[in-house]
Amino acid sequence: MRRSLLLMLLSSRRFGPYFFTQALGALNDNAYKNALTVLIAMYVTQWAGMAGDVLINLAAALFILPFLLFSSYAGQLAERYEKALTIRRLKLLEVAIMVTGGAGMISHQMPLLLLALFLLGLQSALFSPIKYSLLPQVLRREHLLAANGLVETGTFVAILIGTGLGAALMGAGARAEYWVAASGLGIAGAGYAISHRIPAIPSLADPAPFAWNAFRESWRMLVLLPADRAVFAGVLGISWFWYYGATVMVQIPSYAINVIGLNPGGTAAMLTVFIVGISLGSLLCHRFTHNRIDLRWVLAGGAGLTLFGATLYAATPGAPYPEPPPLGEFLLTPATWGLLGSMLLMGFSGGLYTVPLYAMLQARTSETQRARIMAANSILNALTMILSALAAMVLLAAGFGIPRLLLLTALLNAGVLVLLPRFLPWRSGDAGATQKIAEPAVVSSDG
Repeated sequence: MRRSLLLMLLSSRRFGPYFFTQALGALNDNAYKNALTVLIAMYVTQWAGMAGDVLINLAAALFILPFLLFSSYAGQLAERYEKALTIRRLKLLEVAIMVTGGAGMISHQMPLLLLALFLLGLQSALFSPIKYSLLPQVLRREHLLAANGLVETGTFVAILIGTGLGAALMGAGARAEYWVAASGLGIAGAGYAISHRIPAIPSLADPAPFAWNAFRESWRMLVLLPADRAVFAGVLGISWFWYYGATVMVQIPSYAINVIGLNPGGTAAMLTVFIVGISLGSLLCHRFTHNRIDLRWVLAGGAGLTLFGATLYAATPGAPYPEPPPLGEFLLTPATWGLLGSMLLMGFSGGLYTVPLYAMLQARTSETQRARIMAANSILNALTMILSALAAMVLLAAGFGIPRLLLLTALLNAGVLVLLPRFLPWRSGDAGATQKIAEPAVVSSDG
């Protein structure tokens, strides 16, 4: 009996070890970040003498900052050196970072904890261009959609599990810090061990002097983008998705607790539904497109982001529950179905929207510039996530309210959909979309 494409990819030597390596990295990032957030909320006054909200926002900025500062180096590393060896070195760096973070947890040293968080951001920034640029090098072109769907699913499931794991470990009693330290080191060690299963992936770029001026090199990477209108539009479209997704995910806890009146269990349910939706959309995208890079599904997914963002606003109750209901009662209430259904379908639409864009970038860019394009994408993603946080802070401080903020984001998305068709080859029969989008991949996906 013929195995499904997804199972074939996961069992492949060329994709499986890489998939689990990157998923464990995302899991560790989010478990540590959330454990640190809980720790700050509980103990920051005793440990650091600072306001908790200030330190939580500082921590968030410290994790994103390396994507702005070091993505130019990451693009060069991904092009210059054999990728499997680079991944192993980055995973070894993660082990060292978790030793640092664990020491900070156990000794209650906030500077060590924040240093480890910054270094985790650095490790993720260096890994990001490799994460996407290697897929066209080891997979057939017709497998790119399914592979990207798996990568996106693995990333968002890791975010979900890591968020819950970090909070659960910090609630483990008097020795919670030891559990956090041991968990981080164990996950990093497992990722490093699995990374040794990734086969060699040689560099395809000609050797060139390493550019140490990060700002100049970042600018050089960014100016590569307009050379291909479709690539430029794809990068901007992906960055917009991260603006939209960051806005929704950051607001979910406050939306659930303050607008709906839920307890932490209900909050977790809403976050879970949204991430499950993204995962399903990412996984099923290759079936809808029949493994072809058909960018019409970007338009369909984008329309869903606007439509279900609007239905979420319509389903939002006028007043929160007087008392947080039990999770079972909340889930069985008919009004809840509109809320959770909108969250699920909004996430599903996001998966349909983003996966074809990533596949198009990988297939359309040249082998010698692909990693730099992905690094430029990381820079713009970081900028848009920061912009989403700033915009949310300004609007919420002005009394805009979370429901209207989410509705405004959905309406802005409609404006993006008006612009994208001018630059992307939507029709599946368009040579630019399916026939000439890139050269065929070099090797097959079987191990």
